Amino acid sequence: ESDADILVFLNDDTVPQEGWLEALLAPLGGLGTHAIAGGHLIYPDGSTQHSGVFLREPLEAYNRKRPAPSSEVPAVTGACLAIRREVWDELGGFDESFVNGYEDVDLCLRARQAGHSVWYASECEVVHLESQSPDELRFGHARQNIELLQQRWGDLLNEVP
Repeated sequence: ESDADILVFLNDDTVPQEGWLEALLAPLGGLGTHAIAGGHLIYPDGSTQHSGVFLREPLEAYNRKRPAPSSEVPAVTGACLAIRREVWDELGGFDESFVNGYEDVDLCLRARQAGHSVWYASECEVVHLESQSPDELRFGHARQNIELLQQRWGDLLNEVP
């Protein structure tokens, strides 16, 4: 439980780089700014693992895997995500119907549906030692998570800019 104005989620298999937190929080400051921000996740070799989450048909969420400038995006990964507290409270947090996957995408899409924006902050660099959890924990619920995402947001590509 926290009463902070901004909540930050960071996976335990990440190594934040210098200046990451300031860069992650900057897009959330002040009135009329973004509701959610996410960082640039890189692999240990320096290549890009995540620079925003995008959607394609049939509804599928995928990580952009190339460096990109900071910009508004459909979603960001929960491996490194900051959200304004009032938006978290308004949306009711992560939907626990999702089990270890896609709850971050769903949160971002609900925020956008409510009129908020999601920002990818390229200046926030975090090394992600991705998938350190056993496969059954990491991917054991992937099919049901994808089905739930498609049920909930299947028409999204035709509705949201």
